[in-house]
Amino acid sequence: MILDIKNREQVESAQFVLTVDFFSNKSIQQLAEKAKSALHRDIEVGATRDAWKPLQENGARLTNLYNNGFKMKRMTIGPVYYYEGVNALLKSFKFIEDNGYTNELCKVKIDLGFSKMNEGARIPQLNKFKFLLNFNEAKAFELWPQEIRSSKIYKHSINLIYPKNKFIAEAAVPSGSYSSQMEFSFPRSKQFGINFDRISEGFVTIKYIGGKDYEKRNTQAVELLNLVIESLFSTLKSNSIYSDRDREKIKEILTEQKSHLTALKSYATFETKFPLIKLSMDLDSRPEILGAKFNLVREKLFDLVTYGGLVRGRVNYNSETNQVEVLEGRIKNGFNLSNIIFMESSIQAELSDCTLVNCKVRSSRLLECTIFDKNDIRYSTLSNCNFNQSGVNTIQQSTIKGQPNMQVSADLTECLVVGSPLSYHATKDSKTEIAL
Repeated sequence: MILDIKNREQVESAQFVLTVDFFSNKSIQQLAEKAKSALHRDIEVGATRDAWKPLQENGARLTNLYNNGFKMKRMTIGPVYYYEGVNALLKSFKFIEDNGYTNELCKVKIDLGFSKMNEGARIPQLNKFKFLLNFNEAKAFELWPQEIRSSKIYKHSINLIYPKNKFIAEAAVPSGSYSSQMEFSFPRSKQFGINFDRISEGFVTIKYIGGKDYEKRNTQAVELLNLVIESLFSTLKSNSIYSDRDREKIKEILTEQKSHLTALKSYATFETKFPLIKLSMDLDSRPEILGAKFNLVREKLFDLVTYGGLVRGRVNYNSETNQVEVLEGRIKNGFNLSNIIFMESSIQAELSDCTLVNCKVRSSRLLECTIFDKNDIRYSTLSNCNFNQSGVNTIQQSTIKGQPNMQVSADLTECLVVGSPLSYHATKDSKTEIAL
C-alpha cells in the first residue's frame, strides 16, 4: 500500500491533513480518551464551531458536528508527512470501527500538499486543467464505487470541461503552451472528488473516500491517496506543457459533449432534446416568442441541465428581474447554479445567490441564498443566507453560518447556528447549539 521506494521524492515531500466523519453513541470526552490511546497522540476536544479551524503541525482535534445528526463527530489530524499520515489514517479507521459507525452521510477529506522544501512540486502553481486531463479518475471511482459512496459523494469532474465560447464557435485544441488552458473552463464544486479551494495555501483536497463502512476499506483508501500523489507530482513536473496525449484527451471530451451543446443551440433543438421541460418567457410559451428570445435563457438552461441534471419541470424567464424561475423541478447532485428562483422543487445541490420557495432541500450547500417561505431543509450547510422574517421554514440536522445582522427565522432541530442570532419567530430544540 505504501508508495514504492523508487518514488522517494514523492514520499518524503508529501504531507496532508486528515479529516474523518463518523457517528458514535459515546460522549466526546469518552471518545477523546479512546482516540488518545488508539492514535498515540494528544487529542484536543474542540467546540463544534472549531471543527473547521486549521490545526497546528501534528495536531489532532475531536468535535461534535450537527450537519448530519446530533451524534456525528469529526476528527482532524495533521499536517503530517506521508508515512506518519498513512499510519494515522489506518489507526483512525480502526478507532472508528471500535468506537462508532459510518453511513452514507459520512466522508473522509484529505488536504494534500508537498513540503515547501520541494521547489519542483509547488501546489499553488498547479495547472489544474492539465491535472484533470491526466488524473485517472476512473481508477478513483473503481477504488471507491458509487454503491459505497453516498449520492452526495462525488461527481465526475473531468468530463465537465467545456470551451468558454461553447455556443459561438468550435473550440481550439490547446497547443503546447500553458496559457492555452484559458480557452476552456471547468466548474468548481465541493461535490467533486478533487477540490481546489485550498490551492493558494498549498493543498489539493481529496474527497472521494466516504460512505457506509468506509473505515473497513484500508487498502483502497491508501491506494487512492497514492494515486492522487503520483498524479499531482507528475503534473507539476511537466506543468507548462500539453502533450499529444493531453490534446487527444481534449478532443475525445469535446466530441462526447458535442450533441449536448448542439441541443442548446436553439429553442427547436432544445424542445426536441428536453420535451419534459416546459419553457416560457414572461409566462408566454408561444413557440415564436421562445424561438426569438431563446438566447436570453440559454446559458442558465445549460447550467440547469448540465450541472443540475434537470430533465423535467417548468422554466420561466422573467425579463423584469432578469432571472430564471424553476417550478416543480428536480435537481440532484447539482452544482454551479446561481441567481435562480426555485419554487416547489426538490433540491440536492450547491446553490449560490438563489431564492427558495416551498422547496424540499436535502444534503445541500446554500451560499448567500434567500430562504423565503415553506422550505424543508435537512442535512445541509447554509452560509450567509437571508431569511424572510415573516416566512415559516423548517431546518433539521444542518449547520447555519452567518453574520450578526442576519437573523435566522426557522424552526430548528438538531442544528448548529454560528455567527447569527435567531429571530423573534424562530424556535429551536434542546439539541440545537447557538454559537455567536
